[in-house]
Amino acid sequence: MGLHRGFQRPLATLNGNVMTSGGSINLAKGQLGIFDIRQKSINGLTAISDFSSAGAKDQFQIKVGNNTFANARTSSNKNKETRPFKLSEVKDLQVFSPNANKKVDKFLVGYDGINASSALTFEQGVEEIMSIKLEGGIIDLLGYQNGCTMLNVHFEKESADQTNQEIVEKAVKRLKDDLLKEQIPVTDAIKVSVINSENPASIGEGIAHTFYNLSVVDAGESNALAEVQAQFGTSVVRSSRTDLTSVYTVLLPTADGAPADFDPETGADISWIAGETCNAISEVYTIQLEDTETQGDRLEELQAAFPELTITIAQGGVATQTLVTLTGTDGTANINVAGVDYLTTFTTNLTTSAANFVTTHATALAEVGVVVTSNAAVLTFVEEDENPVAITVTNATDSLDGTVADSTEIVGNLGGGCQTVYQTTVTSNVVCEDCDPILRDSFETEAPQEFDFISWQTVEPVYSATALMGIKIEGKETINVPSELLRDGVPFLNNSVRVSVAGGFRSSVYNSFTEGSGDRFKVKVLQRAEDLENLGGNLWELEDMGFTYFNGYPRHRSADGHQNEWIKAVMGEESVLKGNTQYIVYALSVQPKSHSQGFAGLLEESFQYMILVEVGKQAGIEALLNDLATNAGIDTVSA
Repeated sequence: MGLHRGFQRPLATLNGNVMTSGGSINLAKGQLGIFDIRQKSINGLTAISDFSSAGAKDQFQIKVGNNTFANARTSSNKNKETRPFKLSEVKDLQVFSPNANKKVDKFLVGYDGINASSALTFEQGVEEIMSIKLEGGIIDLLGYQNGCTMLNVHFEKESADQTNQEIVEKAVKRLKDDLLKEQIPVTDAIKVSVINSENPASIGEGIAHTFYNLSVVDAGESNALAEVQAQFGTSVVRSSRTDLTSVYTVLLPTADGAPADFDPETGADISWIAGETCNAISEVYTIQLEDTETQGDRLEELQAAFPELTITIAQGGVATQTLVTLTGTDGTANINVAGVDYLTTFTTNLTTSAANFVTTHATALAEVGVVVTSNAAVLTFVEEDENPVAITVTNATDSLDGTVADSTEIVGNLGGGCQTVYQTTVTSNVVCEDCDPILRDSFETEAPQEFDFISWQTVEPVYSATALMGIKIEGKETINVPSELLRDGVPFLNNSVRVSVAGGFRSSVYNSFTEGSGDRFKVKVLQRAEDLENLGGNLWELEDMGFTYFNGYPRHRSADGHQNEWIKAVMGEESVLKGNTQYIVYALSVQPKSHSQGFAGLLEESFQYMILVEVGKQAGIEALLNDLATNAGIDTVSA
């Protein structure tokens, strides 16, 4: 059996550096040159850049420089070099340019924004299960068996008046709260958002928040993160890490402005750069506690337990809510609250009109003790008074009007029975605008932690019975680029979590209870994941193969002992490939002939030299290889 494929020998270069004149002794680490082995000088072999005058017997070598250090009995700093070859022995030149198009998995489950029949609907007494399979990305790092894990999301319509919107929003909230191994949030692996056909056209004013980013050259470990966070006294996350640079991100109210410059130990201040601006809302939470026998209310104790919140005693009386449902297709109307008219204007649709009313009048109403929120065409007014204020709606122009439902008690006695009700305001998650309002995620607030085993409560939102509902699921990127010191023990990753999703299949029937209706959820594939090709971190192993072949010994690895990190540094064995950078591969095929002691007396071998060059820095090396190809009579290439 013969071996017909050429031996592949990788040669990694640094920053596309190329030598076109001078001597081989002066080759820098990672610099490539082609040399005439018969042209020698005090500086070694002579670099060639023009092969037009090369003769039939002239022989050449490709060399790539090693780090310069003193030779030793067990090692050498001579350059990496190919077998000598003639122009007639150059057979082929190819180039492989990497795909620079990176995508993540993206699905719509249920309502797709076009077909009403695709919306998620549920039957009372039927439990539906949606299964999500996750592979790759952070799932690999967490060490799941077979490299994947399954998440099950349960949907159940418990009563006839429960809407599809309520069922979907609560199921998505439970999914977001789920945890993977090592207490890692599911939301680190996938992005999940609710699709709602009745989302208003825009968020409105809300509470604007801005993401600020800080780029710092550091070790990229927990101590570096702690150093940044210690200076700002707020939550800081490391959002990315590339080579030696960490990017830290904070989220702050836009009105507060950017954080102060970061002052590292080096002394050179670094400014935060403003990124995307999104919005949040606030919701009121209350808690009812028994008074103490000696001091009465427990405000001081409660405030000490939650120093990050502003807590007040809710005024006495009964908290009530009043629902106002807008009607009509155009014009204006006055909503009178406690004798004061607040104008509402029809804009696009009733959902947007209601949202705009909240944006315009929420502050003024709050000053008179009324909290107003909107959901679809319904406005909810919450008053902390045992005698709720009167609310009426009067048409002003055209057809816009509204109906007022009877006020209902929602909290109960805010003071009495040796108890006191306390309240605080909680800011929601930030929500950003999307390409279509239906895809914009819903606002969610988290109740403060329990106090004395008693939970905080908020007003249950009003859900629409007509909203078309779905779920959007996207795989998230996982980028982990270890430093040179850690690359032997920490994996390089630049990919995304792969997602598969299905739901609605009938799975079992027991005790007259059906699990799964058999009506399969509609799943729309928007995008399939693609990873970046030829990243330096994925080519480190190939670089090591070339190191061993051309140098005659393997590079030192930290896995062999801590001292070898020092040896590796002294000998200059650090990778010339940047982990998170893409590389072009030039494949030069040669078939040099040499004499042998075999029967034929002549040995002809095939080699394919794989030259790795950073994207965007290939011009010099490509020009040199193309000149060689032209004079060898083969096709040139273009990356």
